[in-house]
Amino acid sequence: EMVDGRGWPPRRESLRRVTIELLSLHGLPKQGEERPSRDGAHGASHGYVPELTGSWRAPAAVESSSTLRLKVSLHAIGGFCSVSTRRQPRQVETEHVTSSAGEHGGLSPRFGETVHLLAAEPHETILRVAVLESDEENASVDAEEVAFDTVVLG
Repeated sequence: EMVDGRGWPPRRESLRRVTIELLSLHGLPKQGEERPSRDGAHGASHGYVPELTGSWRAPAAVESSSTLRLKVSLHAIGGFCSVSTRRQPRQVETEHVTSSAGEHGGLSPRFGETVHLLAAEPHETILRVAVLESDEENASVDAEEVAFDTVVLG
């Protein structure tokens, strides 16, 4: 794109690096726990006003435990971005999925991973962190995104 006759974003000689520690999650619901209902007349409103979707119900009995992972991704509106567990990445990736919490899982899993985020235009780059859940048998295949949040990197 051209701005004032010049290309945007301009070529950058350096990148902004942000390092984050993925420590743990706390107070998570159990796998299969009944959450407020998204069905009914106000179900579509859940994405805008979660308070409209019903009231909390007690957890249902669960036979298997779940495996949780975190997915960190960068979304650049302009310019270059990369996510890596290495300070100097060997290849350009825009997302990283943690290994499972393993023996430190349960309702408060611990991860202990360091992730380096590189961006040429950090004020125009979105950081998205998502929680992925799957049963232990299909942990690497059938992960479902159960929560996420976003923030501007810069």
